Order: sequence, then structure tokens, then C-alpha cells
Amino acid sequence: MPEKEVARMPEIEICGLCKGFNGLIIFDHADMHVTGGKIIGLTGPNGSGKSVLLKCICGLMTPDAGRIMINGKPVLRTDVYQNNIGVSIEKPSFIESFSGLENLKYLAGFRKKVTKEEMLQWMKTFGIYSARNMPVGKYSLGMKQKLAIIQAIMEEQQILLLDEVSNSLDRKSKELLMSLLMKLREEGRLILYVNHDAAEVEMLSDEIYEIEEHHICRI
Repeated sequence: MPEKEVARMPEIEICGLCKGFNGLIIFDHADMHVTGGKIIGLTGPNGSGKSVLLKCICGLMTPDAGRIMINGKPVLRTDVYQNNIGVSIEKPSFIESFSGLENLKYLAGFRKKVTKEEMLQWMKTFGIYSARNMPVGKYSLGMKQKLAIIQAIMEEQQILLLDEVSNSLDRKSKELLMSLLMKLREEGRLILYVNHDAAEVEMLSDEIYEIEEHHICRI
């Protein structure tokens, strides 16, 4: 696969983040500052706000108060496809009637940074090339998870937000993913990694943050 240089060290700065739903407080003036060349593990109990945090960072959700800066620029919800961020959050969701390749082409169309040949190479790397023309509705959960990983990383974005992406993967595919993430870290990318497996997070991460009592605490 072709290598693409990172122009500058990516950075996420969160200041005074507040977010809640129907009177339930998720974040209350939470802060975090992380920079590239690292895998950042993110932990916390179910419902603590891990996925909410990732959605706020990439612009899928709007904070009630506070500021989120990506590479020194504020995150705006209207910029969700312009930010230099690759995202796989929660359960993989695709157009079921489209093939795997068609889904990748559709998603790549927003930024136009990856070629068909590169998409096919990623599908070969993750072992789903033979299913490239199969409707995603016929994919197994593991195949959908691989497709979700590919769509997040195929454009080699500066920042990756990965939420439970190793779920449903077999051992060989997990090892491939871990190796790839470590390679991307060495290239200077910033990876936020959420997983329920504490041992996996500890093994992979350079820094670990826990969402606790509506704050983001380094542990």
C-alpha cells in the first residue's frame, strides 16, 4: 500500500466539554489534550460516554458547551467530511444492497483521496477481496467489521477514532489490525482506541484515559 506523509503532528485539544441528554450529564467541563505518534486508549464503564466523546471530536455531535480543537481549528458539525479524521464508531453501518466495494467507493466520494486500486488492495489485506462484489447484506459480522476498519483507514487520515473495531475479528485479523495500528503510530498518526478488553487496550496504548464522573482522566 502507498505511504503518505503526515504534514504536521496531529493534535486534539478538548477544553471544558459539557454534554448531556434529557437531563443526564455525560461530560461536565471535561478536558483532554493528546498529540500524534501515539495510540490513546479510552476506557470507562458502559454508558460513560466513550462513543459520545468520539462523535463530538469528529463533529457527529455538538457539545452543549466547551471547545474541541483539531490541529488548532475548532470542530464544526458541518465539517464532518472535511476533517482529517478516519472514523469507525459503534456497530458497522453500510448500504446493505451495495457491494463492499461500492460502499467504499461511496464513502471515498466525499473526500476523493483514495483510488479504486487502493480500496481493492485494502480488501485483499483484510481477506475480503473475494467478496468485493457481494452485497454487504450477505456479509458476516466479521466481514462487516473488516469493511468498517478499511473505510476508516483507507484514506490514511491524520487522526483515527476507532470504537470496538476488533469485535468479531478472528485472531489473525486482530493481529493484522494491531500491527497496522502500530505502523500508523510510527508514521505520526494519532489514534484514539476504544475497547472493552482492558488487556488489549493496555497492550496497545501509549497513554490511557478513563471517563470517570463526567471527566476524562489520564491513568
